[in-house]
Amino acid sequence: MGKLVTALVAAAEAATVAVETAVASVVVAAAVVEANVVVVVAALVAATAVAVAGIVITAAMVAVIAVVVTTAATAVGAAVAATAVIAADLIEVAAVVAASVVEVATVAAAIVVVVTAVSAGAAAAILTGAAIVPVVEA
Repeated sequence: MGKLVTALVAAAEAATVAVETAVASVVVAAAVVEANVVVVVAALVAATAVAVAGIVITAAMVAVIAVVVTTAATAVGAAVAATAVIAADLIEVAAVVAASVVEVATVAAAIVVVVTAVSAGAAAAILTGAAIVPVVEA
């Protein structure tokens, strides 16, 4: 019976060692899982930080684009207004030039009438033999 007890004790000790080894393996596996969870959580935190930074950068770019579009629209509006003013000025200048052309044509016609009259008078005086008397202002 002594051998049986010795064999049972040895089997119990071997089973205890096997259980202790299994527990140690579970502890190691739990440590590995915990380390992996820490790595995954850290990666998620980093990815979230990158995504938030991307959203902030995108929002800033949208704000800059809005300013550029607003500035361009203002510049286009100013250019249109300036073009309208220039067109009005050109129309006014054209009217003044047209009036000046009419005035010059009127003066030229008057000069032609005077020159024609003087020429006709001089020709008549020469043909009739009348004396041409120069006009002297006192």
